[in-house]
Amino acid sequence: MCADSFGPPHQADASQAWNAFDMAYIVVFLLYLSLRVIALASRSPSRSDLAFDILACGACILFPRLVFFAIKDNVVILAVSGAGRQAKYAANA
Repeated sequence: MCADSFGPPHQADASQAWNAFDMAYIVVFLLYLSLRVIALASRSPSRSDLAFDILACGACILFPRLVFFAIKDNVVILAVSGAGRQAKYAANA
């Protein structure tokens, strides 16, 4: 199968990285949800606090994604991205 059929390699790498971020956030949220339900059922304040701590860790995964989407059309980001692609292709040539 030809690698060109999937588009440029940098696009495939970026989409795989975002999929990994999405899956990590889903895992963190499911862990939070299960701990929160257990804490509510057992009336355990310490487990409830732990559940919210785990949800706060999810912000570390979610924040870079939100920032990227907020500034993805910024000219500076596009210029740096283009320079990176040129350097990558120049190194391979």
